[in-house]
Amino acid sequence: MQQSKINVWWIALLLSVVVSANAGYSQSFPSNDVVKPVTRKIMIPTAFTPNNDGHNDVFKMVNVTNETLLEMRVFNRWGTVVFSTNDISKGWDGKYKGQDQPMAVYGYAIKIRYSDGAEEVYKGTVTLIR
Repeated sequence: MQQSKINVWWIALLLSVVVSANAGYSQSFPSNDVVKPVTRKIMIPTAFTPNNDGHNDVFKMVNVTNETLLEMRVFNRWGTVVFSTNDISKGWDGKYKGQDQPMAVYGYAIKIRYSDGAEEVYKGTVTLIR
């Protein structure tokens, strides 16, 4: 019997939170409008091989169309920024201060603004393979 009272209390609490969160908010759509979810098609490689063979020599985003790159930073394992740009056509060639960097896993942070004005930050790792 005690279990039922707890469940009823949780349901009442959840309903009051949903109702109060939606209070004062109304959005109407004409019946012929179809709301489609926004899909993001940015692809970020997980590895690259800067060996000048013409394949995967630069770490950069692919499938970029109307997006704006606000910032892209690549870090070594000590947190040093080894590459930084806000030019979406450029990428990291595996060098830091003109020196080839060793095979390792590097962290990145990429901030993008989409054509609808939404901004998103991508964080992850990329493996440099020699």
